[in-house]
Amino acid sequence: MLLLGLGSALLNPKNALFYLSLMSSILGEQATLLQQTFAGGWMFVVVLVWDYWLISCIAQPRFRQRLQQYLHWIERVSGVVFMGLATLLVAR
Repeated sequence: MLLLGLGSALLNPKNALFYLSLMSSILGEQATLLQQTFAGGWMFVVVLVWDYWLISCIAQPRFRQRLQQYLHWIERVSGVVFMGLATLLVAR
C-alpha cells in the first residue's frame, strides 16, 4: 500500500507543478539552493502530517459513520462551490 501511494505521488505531474509554482511564488527567482531545499522539506513535512492525520481519522469507525451520515450534503455543497468557481472563471 505504501509503494502504491508513493508511486502515485511521484508519478503525478500535477504534484511537481503545484510545488514548483508554490515555491517560486513564495521564494521568488533569487532563492538559494538552501532556501529551496528548506521550503521543499517544509512542504513535504506539512503534507505528510496532514495525510497521516487524515488517515488516522478515517481509520476510526466512528468517524467513518459520521462521514457517511453527512456525505450527501458534503457532495452537494462541494458541487455548488465548484459550479460557483467555474461560473466566476467563465465570467472573467
